[in-house]
Amino acid sequence: MVCPLVFRFEAIRLANGVNQFEGRVEVQINGIWGSVQDYSGNWDNKEALVVCKSLLGAEWTGTVQVHSNAYYGEGDGKVRLSNVECTGNEQDLSECGFVTYGWSHSKEVGVFCDVSTGI
Repeated sequence: MVCPLVFRFEAIRLANGVNQFEGRVEVQINGIWGSVQDYSGNWDNKEALVVCKSLLGAEWTGTVQVHSNAYYGEGDGKVRLSNVECTGNEQDLSECGFVTYGWSHSKEVGVFCDVSTGI
C-alpha cells in the first residue's frame, strides 16, 4: 500500500518539452529538483490530470497525454518519487500516494497538458 505524505512539494515542473505544458515530470523537495518514475506501470491519465491541475489551476479541465519510459529524455538529478497513485480528484501531486525513492531514470514519466482544451 502506498500512503500519502503530509507535505507539499515546493514546486512541480515539466522539463525537456517544447513548452511549459509538456515534459518530464519533476518535483522540488528541500530545494532539490528530481524526476518522477513509474516502476509499477500504473502512471495514467489520473496522475497526469493532477500534474496539469497543479500547474494550471484546480479549475483546469483539459485533456492530457501520458508518456512513460523517459519519453522526454532521462533526467540528470535524483529520481524523487515512484509509483504515484492518484484518483484524479487531487489538486496537487503531493495529495496522491507515492513512495519517496526511485532508481531508474529509464522509467521516468512525462505529461502533455493540452491547454487548447482546458478552461
